[in-house]
Amino acid sequence: MIRVLRFSWGRLQRRAMTHYAVYGNVTIVRTFCEECERWSLVLDGEKSCCGKELTKEPTYRKRMSCPERKRQPLTPTMKNAISRRQGGRCYYCRKKMGECFFVRCKPIWLRAHYDHIEPFAYSQNNSLDNFAMSCQLCNLWKNDRMFYSVEEVRTYVRRKWGEKTPREG
Repeated sequence: MIRVLRFSWGRLQRRAMTHYAVYGNVTIVRTFCEECERWSLVLDGEKSCCGKELTKEPTYRKRMSCPERKRQPLTPTMKNAISRRQGGRCYYCRKKMGECFFVRCKPIWLRAHYDHIEPFAYSQNNSLDNFAMSCQLCNLWKNDRMFYSVEEVRTYVRRKWGEKTPREG
């Protein structure tokens, strides 16, 4: 007797997949559970369907749903909260807003600009935690560049300001 085996590429492909699933601005590990034969989220290293430990590391990132794509303007209350959180100083260079500096022999008074820490163009993250008050020069220099950490941004900005050491304040 000859048995016909049905081959399902989709089923085979699903079994090999473990990825970072991106839901809006939230990223979580998602895997196909072979025991339960369904997709499962991974919480604290365990599959949420059966509680078994994750055996495969995620290999890629897959967007499951898109975040809201429009920028939301900051209200005056939100701006005040950000300013208080930072003590009235630029998030990157730590200089106080309203101070006067000479740049190329021209006086410049530092003005507050509200900036996405992680650029909106990449993350579409409009949460208050992703906003920082920066001076107009740091905001211009940082622009939409991606950095690995805030310290890396601060080092970049210090070089632009021409300082050798961070300015404490």
